Formats: sequence, structure tokens, C-alpha cells
Amino acid sequence: MSEYNRFGELIGSSDETLHGHAKADVISFIDNNNGRYYEIFKRNEDRKFFLNMNWAAFFLSVYWLFYRKMYMIGLIFIVVSGVLGSLTAYTAISAFKSEILAIREGYELQAMSFDEISTDDFVDYSEMMQGTRELDIQMRRLQAKIFFWGVLPMIILGLLFGGVADCLYRNHVLRKIGDPGAGGVSKGAVFGALALMFLSNSITEVINRFFIEALIQ
Repeated sequence: MSEYNRFGELIGSSDETLHGHAKADVISFIDNNNGRYYEIFKRNEDRKFFLNMNWAAFFLSVYWLFYRKMYMIGLIFIVVSGVLGSLTAYTAISAFKSEILAIREGYELQAMSFDEISTDDFVDYSEMMQGTRELDIQMRRLQAKIFFWGVLPMIILGLLFGGVADCLYRNHVLRKIGDPGAGGVSKGAVFGALALMFLSNSITEVINRFFIEALIQ
């Protein structure tokens, strides 16, 4: 009996197999959005490794992994992203160290000047306020540059992960298909991923603060 996808394209028969597993078993194991994944797996059946962009994996990363019950890979992803986040923060702070110190020195000089000046001296006070505004602009620009160079590696990591996510999931399905508890999806596991990411981000923030204090002393 022939089967068709939602576009009316022939995708095979009900008695076909994928890597020796019955199509019905694979479809049942995948559960949600099984049509998409089965088509991709079938198309790349003769490849041990393949690339295919999964935008859900790109945007949701570890949450997608836990949703699909790939917990070990999810934990590895959390560790890798945490380490990468700390390394990029260290690199960005090191690269912009001179600017950070210059702006900090500027704020310190402004604070000392404000302590010494009388607000009745309108001209000097206005010039100092203008200097503070310029420092604020420089600080915002510096923060934007640090944010860009800090986020860019994470975007690259996300793109790389999104490209290999379907292959990783295919391997997970084939490895775990004999375990009924490993199949389907888990919405509850997403909350577990949320808690782990909160913990990871908290640890990364502490490490980043240490880097900042160590580098700009």
C-alpha cells in the first residue's frame, strides 16, 4: 500500500523499512512531526553522516534536545556552550581591555571633578555633563561590540548544531528504537533543561565576573 506526504508526493509503502526497522516502528518512535523526520532519514539512509538544517534545533538548542529525549547530548551541549561563553567573554574583555580601562578612568575623573565643582559654576558644570554623556555613548558602543563578539560564536555554534541535529536525532532513533521509554517527546523535560540552563548561566556569569575583575585591575 502506497503512502504520500502532505504535498501528495509518494514517500513509500507501509511495509518499507529504515535501516532494518519497520517504517511503522520508526514513525511511532518519533511521534510528533514524524513525517518530516522520516522523509529526511529515508533520503539519507545510505549516509552515516549528513547535513540538514533543523531550525527548531537552531533556535531551541538544548530545549529541543531534551524535548526529543536526547539527554546526554543535551548535557554535553550545555557544557560546551557554557565553556564557549566563558572563553568568548575572556577573549572579548582581553581585546577591549584598553577601552574598558580608558572609559573607567574617564568616569573616575568625572566623579572627582563633580565632587570639587560648585553647581553655581554653570559653564564648567555643563561641560562636565557633556563629557559624561560622551562617556556614556562610548560605554554603550563598547558594550555593543563586546556583546556582538560574545554572541557571534554562539550563533555559529547554533548554526553548526542546527545543521547536524537531524543526523544526531537519526542516530538516536536507530540506537534507542528498541526502548519504548526512549521514544516520543517529553514536554516535561523542557523544564528540566530550563533549570539546567539557569544553573549553567549562573556559573558562567560568576566566571565572567572573575575574568573581568582579573583582567581590568
